[in-house]
Amino acid sequence: MSVCRQKEKTRLFLIILVLLILKVQEKVVFPQTHGLGFYSYDVYKDLRTSLVLNPGRQFSLRNISELSFSLNLRPDETMYFGYVFRIISGDLNIDLIYNFYNSDSTYFTLVQGQELLMRMDSDFRSFCSDWTDFRFKFDTKNGLIQVIMSDTSLNINGLGLGKGDEIRIFFSLCDFGTYKTTDVPAMNIRDIRFSENGRVTHFWPLDERTGDVVNDREGKCPGNRYNSQIHSFIERIIPSYLAKLNQE
Repeated sequence: MSVCRQKEKTRLFLIILVLLILKVQEKVVFPQTHGLGFYSYDVYKDLRTSLVLNPGRQFSLRNISELSFSLNLRPDETMYFGYVFRIISGDLNIDLIYNFYNSDSTYFTLVQGQELLMRMDSDFRSFCSDWTDFRFKFDTKNGLIQVIMSDTSLNINGLGLGKGDEIRIFFSLCDFGTYKTTDVPAMNIRDIRFSENGRVTHFWPLDERTGDVVNDREGKCPGNRYNSQIHSFIERIIPSYLAKLNQE
């Protein structure tokens, strides 16, 4: 075996070891006792957390479709700006973004494509101390989005989605097509629900204690899981790298 080849294998071993340590740390620091904690700016971009609700199939919108969840922020982090969720349908995206300048200047924005649909001020300290419920109702018949947060309710015109349009839903980091995002708020999410015409069709409590699979208790949507890019690296890069070494 050549010295160079041995060095490459040693290097690969060390990379895998570091990734496994990070993976163990992920389960220790952010266990899913009830709610999923997202790796944010405290780690490299490729190691931040993503939650893909429906990787196996897209959801088809009805007259009224609703996405709801509970969110809180982790105190004492250095940065909070980022994407809470991104909904993708064809060449259209709808994003909920948390904007943070300092603890006294924070707000949410809802963006469709390049258009700002909503700006809603937030109480940073309240979000750090307790869970806040969010509901987003997509009224395809009337072209409306209704946003409900705590005791605030807004009706927004201009929904660019119609009945029957199919959507993908990502929380935080998104690695899909040209819609990649790496800005992840230091947040926790729990009790995600997707409803159609007033009936809950999917429910992810995010109460798993171990593992990467998040169970859909209502609709049994397969393959729901959160994943940092550790998985992507291990599953895609390392096998091809080993194959290359073995050919030498």
